[in-house]
Amino acid sequence: MEETIEAAPVEVPNKKRKRKDKEQDKIDDIENRYLKKVYSKVLQNEPDPESSNEPKEPSTESTEGEEIDPDLLQHEALTSNSTAADKTIFISNLPVKVLTSKPHLREIKQIFSTHGHIESIRFRSIAFSELGPRKVAFITKKLHPERDTLNAYIVYKNADSVTKAVEALNGYVWEGKHLRVDSVANPTVRLP
Repeated sequence: MEETIEAAPVEVPNKKRKRKDKEQDKIDDIENRYLKKVYSKVLQNEPDPESSNEPKEPSTESTEGEEIDPDLLQHEALTSNSTAADKTIFISNLPVKVLTSKPHLREIKQIFSTHGHIESIRFRSIAFSELGPRKVAFITKKLHPERDTLNAYIVYKNADSVTKAVEALNGYVWEGKHLRVDSVANPTVRLP
């Protein structure tokens, strides 16, 4: 009389599932640390007479240098101490030559840097001739032949530079185009 013992099937975890579990653990860890921080602040602000007699347990995990600022969890423009919009100007009707020619890009930087130190320039509203990945079209310079203008945002180091640039360069003619320069934080109201 032989007895056969059948082993229960063993589930081998999928690699994708392992990755998802690790990512979820990281998210859960961040959420737990944040909730602990918020909870500790609430306890500090509202002392409970019953729990004040009991000694608090020391934390078993080291959170030194790992605290997450709640302002970092939201977009930089929405934080209370953000001044990025105050230091940014919007430029429209900018010729596409700025993207295709380095001398034109240097020239536009020189024109706008006379009013203050430029931290960054971002180009928007670029029309491409082919559908597909925008990065590839930008690198290969496959721009739409009929669109000859684009928009840009320039971020200055100081907010004072914005008012100077808007006053001096709004309506400035460059490469046959009248540039519209406006503040992002305080745009000019235009009536229809």
